[in-house]
Amino acid sequence: MPTKDGIPQTDVAARWTANSPLVFVDQYVGNLKRHQTIAIDAGDQDGLRIDAGKLHEILNGYGIANRFEIYRGTHTSAVAGGFQNYAMPFFSKNLSSITPNH
Repeated sequence: MPTKDGIPQTDVAARWTANSPLVFVDQYVGNLKRHQTIAIDAGDQDGLRIDAGKLHEILNGYGIANRFEIYRGTHTSAVAGGFQNYAMPFFSKNLSSITPNH
């Protein structure tokens, strides 16, 4: 639980829980299915790697296209390289571009 000056911050913990993909994924299945694919990644030393794997399995169960990858490192240790080498190529391949009519 998050703390501030040694005092548990239950309101912060409640917001974290409410915004957890594992908590809300079931209610947004219809919206998630509208995406071409979803990328999920986590570091092998990331405390969220287990939940990320669970989310991957839930999406598979719903037939939602997704890509799951475990990289070497912590939650934040590979952010710059991951963004450049993983996120941007993923977005480039999977996001539709909008071309204005002339």
